[in-house]
Amino acid sequence: MGSAYLPVCWSAEMKREFFRFLVTGSSATVGHYAVFWLCISVLGISTTVASAIGYLFGSVLSYLMSYYYTFDSKRSHGEAVAFFYLMVATGFFINTGIVHALAAGLRWDPWISQVFATALTLFWNYIVSKLLVFGRRGRRAN
Repeated sequence: MGSAYLPVCWSAEMKREFFRFLVTGSSATVGHYAVFWLCISVLGISTTVASAIGYLFGSVLSYLMSYYYTFDSKRSHGEAVAFFYLMVATGFFINTGIVHALAAGLRWDPWISQVFATALTLFWNYIVSKLLVFGRRGRRAN
């Protein structure tokens, strides 16, 4: 995604941060989906439980990348982790609820259900990460 597609009013720093958020989110999603696949295909775990386990795995990867790479946070880990996992817990229920409703309730394909849930959870995670989890105290000194 080139910076030409981002709003003109965004500073270079905002564009860089958003790009890093996409890299972090993509990495966490790959981790989530790899665990999701492993749970369904190798371990025979139900779609809903597999999604939940994958989501939790992706959240650990997301925290570490968000703290150090995306937002370069100055918050203490104790503070950041508390806010992050409050966000993750809410996102967990958003994600898992959507997957369950679509896959078990409406009998959608598990992968289509998961992609749809991921897209909706992405918006929640960015807004809360930016405004509450990592962004309030600025950046770490280099």
